[in-house]
Amino acid sequence: MEFLLLDVDRVLRGGGYLWVDHFFSKGVDLEKVYAPLIGKLGYKKVKWATGNKTDAGGVKNGEVYLTALLQKPVSR
Repeated sequence: MEFLLLDVDRVLRGGGYLWVDHFFSKGVDLEKVYAPLIGKLGYKKVKWATGNKTDAGGVKNGEVYLTALLQKPVSR
């Protein structure tokens, strides 16, 4: 995921939007891995919504869906 975000960051213009829809992972991983990675790149969280995955595997493993609209900073 880190390499994907770095590639998107390289191509996306300053002030551009990145929409992440129905990305799922374990809730713990989202908080400890993916959210800090997005923060490290400096993206503004325009919209950040999570919801529990309701299928049997999702409930058992504590998986969540992430839908986010992120804005790349104009300059760094």
